Amino acid sequence: SVELFGWAQSLQWGYVKHPPLPVFLIALGDHLADPAPWMAYAWAFACLAITGGLTIDIARLLLGTRVAVYAGLLWTLVQYFSWRAYMFNHNTVLVMCVALTVWLALHALRQARPGPWVLVGAAAAAALLSKYQAIVPLLCLLGVLVWSGRFRQLPVRRGVVVACVVTAVLMVPHVLWLVANGFPTFRYASESLGADLSSGERLSRVASFIAVQLRANAAMLALAAIVVLPGPRDVSRGPLSQSARVWFAGLVGAPLLIVIALCLIFGVDLQAAWGMQTLQVACIPVAAWIEQSRGESGFRPVLRGTLAVHAVSLLLFSLASIPMVEDSLGLRTDRMYPARELARAIEAESSLLAPCRVNLIVGPPFEAGLVSLYLANHPRVLVHDRPGWSPAVDEKALDSGVAVYLQVSAPAGASVLGNGLWRRSEITAHTPREASIHWTLATRAAECDRNAWF
Repeated sequence: SVELFGWAQSLQWGYVKHPPLPVFLIALGDHLADPAPWMAYAWAFACLAITGGLTIDIARLLLGTRVAVYAGLLWTLVQYFSWRAYMFNHNTVLVMCVALTVWLALHALRQARPGPWVLVGAAAAAALLSKYQAIVPLLCLLGVLVWSGRFRQLPVRRGVVVACVVTAVLMVPHVLWLVANGFPTFRYASESLGADLSSGERLSRVASFIAVQLRANAAMLALAAIVVLPGPRDVSRGPLSQSARVWFAGLVGAPLLIVIALCLIFGVDLQAAWGMQTLQVACIPVAAWIEQSRGESGFRPVLRGTLAVHAVSLLLFSLASIPMVEDSLGLRTDRMYPARELARAIEAESSLLAPCRVNLIVGPPFEAGLVSLYLANHPRVLVHDRPGWSPAVDEKALDSGVAVYLQVSAPAGASVLGNGLWRRSEITAHTPREASIHWTLATRAAECDRNAWF
């Protein structure tokens, strides 16, 4: 989230790590209100609320109202959508756009005209502009249409063509940006994910990925098992339809197999966060399992179990918010990194340099971004002295005003500052984990009151 605030200081059709849509949302919030951390929380809750509503209606469209109710309750038990619901990043926007694409496709399949597929194409483009991982669920959605036999119908084929054309047109600005900038997102992906893993390391990554996803979905799976397994199955209910099985395989099974295959076959370094999208509708087949086994009688135990899990989670979350517990466990990053304290100290020091103001924070993206958020004028962020990572910074920003240099666990020495920069001081703050944070003020601007520096 912090990195997105830095990128939002300069809007463009792509950034060094990801496509631009989440940054556009942060920039919209910046336009409506003063940049602040609560804005990221608000966007996270809004995106996940939309995702949850769409997921429930996808379940209704596929299997009816009762399964939708079960799915809605179970969805809230997934860690990505409950305990970690405050986190706003590219995955948060991705799951919303993928859910919207699937929901629109289900509605478009019920109509014999190509018009609704325009919206499907627009939603697919939004997913791709959120994160390139969207290509996996979008291809799987196309596979569902083929596997289920719907693609053999002429209106569906025409609709898919319309959706693809709309997606391609909406992707043109991003593609042009990629060409003009030398495909930086592709370079970043190849550098960060293209690990040369041995066979043993690949198996270890897959095992770790599966373990993380089981933990994230543990409450949902455990509750379903408690409700279904003890008693006899309701034999009066028939098996799931072939159509439902195809949709489950395409929306859950196929994406999971693809990301695992990327690691095992191509050596891609699996990221735990990929599971947020890969299993985002896993609550629907689990809900179908409960409905098939227990019918209407499963509602009360599922509701009671869901409320019990949330009560325990709320208690644990409240205990973790007690400063003493929080510090001892290291649960909050903004406590581990005293951004507010540093921002206040920087404000006090930089006031000696009137009329100059701090207009640049140089350092790691998280540390520099947080200090920028808490400073009153929200100075621009330069990541690790790498302008390519910081589109908001130009040469004028480097040669005017005051720059703050941040380093973690190592002092900011003269070699970091370079020639022509004047040092003011160095202050070290200690976090609960004993990591030192060093900062210093520097400027090239002649109008700054250098007498105040000594």
